[in-house]
Parts: sequence; C-alpha cells; structure tokens
Amino acid sequence: MSSEKSAPEWPWPPASDHQATYDLHCHCGTIRYTMTVSPPLYAEHTQGTEQQYTAVECTCSWCQRNGEIMAHPLTKNVSFDHGAENRSEYRFGSRIAPHWVCKTCGSTLGADLGPMLKKMGMEERLAINLRMLRGFDRSKLKIKPASMMEGAPPNYKEYIDGLYAQNDK
Repeated sequence: MSSEKSAPEWPWPPASDHQATYDLHCHCGTIRYTMTVSPPLYAEHTQGTEQQYTAVECTCSWCQRNGEIMAHPLTKNVSFDHGAENRSEYRFGSRIAPHWVCKTCGSTLGADLGPMLKKMGMEERLAINLRMLRGFDRSKLKIKPASMMEGAPPNYKEYIDGLYAQNDK
C-alpha cells in the first residue's frame, strides 16, 4: 500500500482552443460583471469542438444552502464593471476565501479562491456562481457534483449543533 497522496481533482476543466465571454449580474442588477472561460459554457459556443466547460455543483454547506453552480475562471478573466462597491464579503471555515453577496438583493455572486490557490503555488481563480449569468438556463450547462470542501474543518454540522446546544441549556 502506498502512502503517497494522489493529487486532488480540481473542479475546473483544462483550457481549450476556444473561449467565450459571458455577462453576469446580481438579481437587482446593481452589480454587473463579465467572465471569460475556456472551454465555453454553452455547447453553441464551442464551434463544433464538443469541448464544453463542466460547471460544478458543490456539496459544501455554503453552496448547498445557496444553490450555487460554479465556474472557476482565472481571476484576470473576471471584470466587475458596475457596482463592485455594493459587494459585501462573508468568510467562513478557514476564513481565507471571501464569498461575495450583493448588499442590496442578497444574491450570492461567487468567491475569491486566489489567496488559497496562491498558497498552493497555483494561478489565482475565482468561483463564480453561474446562476448570475444573464439569461441563465441550467439546461444549457454541463454540470457535475463536487465535494472538495465537504468535511473540511471546521465541521459545519458540529458548529451548528453546538449553537443549538447552547440554546438548550
């Protein structure tokens, strides 16, 4: 039996020869942004190559509660063009990755994975909630479940159970 750990399976696909740029916005439209991903999100943008981005439906406590479907573009390929000052941050777990929400409507926009990935010697990426896509249509997306963060410390269930236990005293 080998004691070597296998490399983690990252939730983003390798880049292809094709890319596409998409508009996104929070529910109220105060925050508007664009992202470029490779390969493209939609089959109709793949130019017949069949290389379509596989989005991630994360099973961590945050993503489950917010219904997030994520793409992981390079940080340099996302531009907050309008209303970025209306973005609020929420940090949990290790508190290293800020998760963004709109201060006005509460939409969950995504998270900055850059600090975490930088520590690992990787190129910085964001986790962008595809439900914020202009004209969002889940049926056009290729989606896979991912459980990379599930069970990561601190344990969410134990944390919540502890809060309720305090109330029961």
